[in-house]
Amino acid sequence: MAISFVANALGATNSTTSFSITLPTTAANDIIVLEFTHRGTGDGTIGGTYSGPAFTLKKSQLYGVSLFSGKTYYSRATGNHSGQTVTGTGLTNSCAAIVTVYRGAITSGDPLADATVVGEENLSGDESNAQITTTTDGAWVVLVVVNSPDLDVNTQACTSPGTLTERAERLSTGGTDTSISHASAAKATAGATGALTWAQTNANSGSWAYAIRPQVSAALTGTITASVNEADIVAGGKTSIITLTNDKWIAAGAGSFDLQRDEIIAGFDSAQSEALGWDLVPKATQSLGGVVRTSDTVVTVTWDAFGTYNITAQETVTVTVPGTAVVNTVGVVATPTFTISHTVTGGGPLVNGCLVNGLLARGLTG
Repeated sequence: MAISFVANALGATNSTTSFSITLPTTAANDIIVLEFTHRGTGDGTIGGTYSGPAFTLKKSQLYGVSLFSGKTYYSRATGNHSGQTVTGTGLTNSCAAIVTVYRGAITSGDPLADATVVGEENLSGDESNAQITTTTDGAWVVLVVVNSPDLDVNTQACTSPGTLTERAERLSTGGTDTSISHASAAKATAGATGALTWAQTNANSGSWAYAIRPQVSAALTGTITASVNEADIVAGGKTSIITLTNDKWIAAGAGSFDLQRDEIIAGFDSAQSEALGWDLVPKATQSLGGVVRTSDTVVTVTWDAFGTYNITAQETVTVTVPGTAVVNTVGVVATPTFTISHTVTGGGPLVNGCLVNGLLARGLTG
């Protein structure tokens, strides 16, 4: 699922020491980002009627000789919080605040962690040094600029993903004017954005950048996903191919991916608990050499032969990608599951309670 911009809302226009924002419509697992600036050094107090998890402070930066600050907080919505409020109090001289809602981010862990900041601005005039390096495909890049009443946010751009789209701008006219605005866009391929540029004329402006991590998925394919029976597992040679979307396997090598091969095998878990079934035979004894990092996004497991594998009923196996084996460090369940059919063995045709060609015949009469 790709990340998308949903909506934004703005704080009060003429307040010097506080703000109040009424939230737009949200859905469970939407990421609500709160950003504000004021001419002071404190974080203030975040409150209001918002019923989701408490906001987590991600960025706090001081700018310029007048010591104005910019803040980024986030929370993960638990449902529709439309009409609820987010407030900031105990602030100093001229608040400007916005809330932005994004959809499609990871559903657990820190959604704003997918970026390495290369440069941040604390200067005046037209600047072009801020940039970030994303670590996973499909991240959502955000540039925030504060304290620039003359800001022309439409000029914001970067080498990749290209022109950023303005999402909101809040100019406070209470106290000494200041503003906060931002622009964003999806970055399809992980890597450096290049210079994030903008045009503004106010001295002591500041900026920062971050990226939102996208929801990760894993697809299971290979010869083990269709028409697999007990005899196939005994014979060996079936393959399981795990393909990631919006994430990558950690780097190849003895000190990285190779150390996670046993965890990948352990992620193949049976819903049953046969004494000689999947969990106690293939899962427990598969060789590490059968687990190969085919590419940044693909791992192929070629299963050994397991002569002792012996089940009495069908097994269903679910594959969970371990967080330790991927860049995002968040585990994900691959789809679909696969089933292993029980093969009834024996000799001679059986009628009325016997075997026919090695398969149990029921309801036959002689």
